[in-house]
Amino acid sequence: MKSTLTVFIFLCSLVNIVFAQSGYKAKKPVIMIVPSDNWMTANGFGNTVNNQGKQEYLYDYTKAFANNFELISVISQVNGLFQSRDFPLKSLEEELKKINNDQITDDAMESENGVAFEQNKFDRILQSAQADIVIYLSWNKYKSGIQNSLRIILDAKDPVTRKAIASQQSISQPSSSATIDILLEEAVLNVIDNFNAKLQAHFDDMFVNGREVNFRIKKLQSWDGDFNKQYNGKDLTEIIEDWFLSNTVKGRFTLNGTKNSISVEQARIPLFDEKGSPLDSRAFARRLRKYLSGAPYNIPCNVTGVKLGEAIISVGN
Repeated sequence: MKSTLTVFIFLCSLVNIVFAQSGYKAKKPVIMIVPSDNWMTANGFGNTVNNQGKQEYLYDYTKAFANNFELISVISQVNGLFQSRDFPLKSLEEELKKINNDQITDDAMESENGVAFEQNKFDRILQSAQADIVIYLSWNKYKSGIQNSLRIILDAKDPVTRKAIASQQSISQPSSSATIDILLEEAVLNVIDNFNAKLQAHFDDMFVNGREVNFRIKKLQSWDGDFNKQYNGKDLTEIIEDWFLSNTVKGRFTLNGTKNSISVEQARIPLFDEKGSPLDSRAFARRLRKYLSGAPYNIPCNVTGVKLGEAIISVGN
């Protein structure tokens, strides 16, 4: 028994040393809480728009905050409950103001074919906020006689991959006197600790295994080379593949290419750079640009487009 306990203590110490050396320091994920698609639709805050000839159904969060005081109250209260548990937060309402003030909703993102693609406002919000996890919140009030209750649903998703992370739902005890704030707090407190544990587990996994993003590398017509061009006995595709093997977490990515374009998908990049700052697809793509632009390759290239979780690198002048 003593030997087993000694081994256990040693392993715990080893884990602590590894995390300490890596700079982890028990970071918590940055979260942002937004009203769910179902809530937005049910309350009439969605509409179909034409985006470069493509019909998209988008949600008007600015209109929702301007016309539904209950939304402001509910989001604020749930934010407070997460903040009290030391989760860093990004405010959807503040990000909306930033987007509108900077007038970047009119900027165009370059598409694969070089045609302007206007990124929808919510994707721009997610890109600007740089939240690690987005929590979609739904709530419904129920009335039975003189008693009221409130049901909430919390759905956490990765903002880049949109993959589900955790989901919880809860309903408050019926009450004839409790306000919506009290009912909401009760419903959230029923599940928040278990929910937060799942969020933290996901974030810890990303710290170990990296954040999943995509890259597209394409040849411009002005460049007289292609991705089959040889450099010191290796074609450019192989050189780029070797770079991703050395710079992604555990060398995890999927690469497909032709002589004119390369697609790198499900690339796992570190959450933080050497200074402890968050690392996103743009910053990671700039590292590849610097590598290819320098000696011995001296290949002209630039990061020409960035969408949420994806960067585009154009090779050529």
